[in-house]
Amino acid sequence: QRLDHVKNWKGELEVKRTELAKEIDATETYLVRLEKSLQSLQDNLHIAQTTLANREKRYDIDLVHDDVQKDLIMEISAIQGAIALLTRTIEQTKEQLSITNAPMNSNNY
Repeated sequence: QRLDHVKNWKGELEVKRTELAKEIDATETYLVRLEKSLQSLQDNLHIAQTTLANREKRYDIDLVHDDVQKDLIMEISAIQGAIALLTRTIEQTKEQLSITNAPMNSNNY
């Protein structure tokens, strides 16, 4: 009877281990997507900053602070906010992965 209990517990443990492995895979996929999104935002930020810098290099009558310039400044600010948010999310996801991986790496399994 005790052997049956141990086999049952072992089966339940294997099911939980499989579920945990699937969760880890999904989280790793999510992390890759977050990192790609962050890179894309950084590229967009570079483009917007370069465009703004080029506009600010103008002189005399060409140097204007029009709606386009204001929109570029707002866009840069929004992108920087999104980058900060994504960076925090990536850090949290990495922390969650290390917590989730801990039971898989222990000798208890």
